[in-house]
Amino acid sequence: MPTRSRVLAAAAAVACLVTIPSPSAAQQAAAPPKPAPASATLAPTPQAEAYLDAVRKGDVAAVEQALAAGVAVDTPFRYNRTALSFAADRGHVEVVRLLLAKGANPDATDSFYNQTPLGWASSPAQTRRPEHAEVVKLLLEKGAKGREQALGNAIGDDDVRMVQVILAAGALPPALLGDSLSAAKKDGKAEIVAALEKAGAVMPVVAALTAAQLARYPGAYNNGREEAVLSLKDGALIGVFGGNRPLTLSPRSETSFAVEGIPGLTVTFAIEGGQVTSLTVINQGGTPSVYKRVVK
Repeated sequence: MPTRSRVLAAAAAVACLVTIPSPSAAQQAAAPPKPAPASATLAPTPQAEAYLDAVRKGDVAAVEQALAAGVAVDTPFRYNRTALSFAADRGHVEVVRLLLAKGANPDATDSFYNQTPLGWASSPAQTRRPEHAEVVKLLLEKGAKGREQALGNAIGDDDVRMVQVILAAGALPPALLGDSLSAAKKDGKAEIVAALEKAGAVMPVVAALTAAQLARYPGAYNNGREEAVLSLKDGALIGVFGGNRPLTLSPRSETSFAVEGIPGLTVTFAIEGGQVTSLTVINQGGTPSVYKRVVK
């Protein structure tokens, strides 16, 4: 399962960030530590096991039969994964459609990968197929959360159809669209660039900071679990979080920076008395992680 293993490889990076499965090393650097597995999920009944087997195979008739026999649509399996997450991961469109119609929770999150069905569909552990874009569409129509991360997953895997589906669903922040456009242009993804521009994305404005302003940010910061080290290289601000690969921070203002190559991930700085006292990493889902400056 290559994509999911990449998530686990990134698990020690930038603490408290929501998982963003992606093929790129830059996006791996934004992934969170893996939560501890659920202590105990009751062993499923033989009927529930047959239900899950049918879901995995994409056998709509057998799935419907199991539900009619009384198996709960959101029966928890290992690590509290639900049938919908397995169907989404495999791109079984009709099974997903049935489960949603029967009331499956589109935002059910497992306790190991911290992923929702939308996360599995947009960054599948199984082989990516065209059907995954249709699964994403069905989940978004049901109000599934996490479209910002899903867009990043689709762009990272160069899935043009999925990008179009997510953009058509709307409700994406203009800043995210702009950062996504910038990343797609840098990577030469012409079809994705066209889709983003059609959706109204415009290139972000990079703030021009003086050398004196930039000189305030370098140093060590700590969030209680790991250290972040910022430095300047050729006039650019570089951040290394938890010893992972360097990330380039692109200024949007004196206190707000985007992370190049990871649309929607931002770093904000607190400045008091002309000195930077802390930085806050905010992921696509809005989850913050505060790093206090280390004073030596």
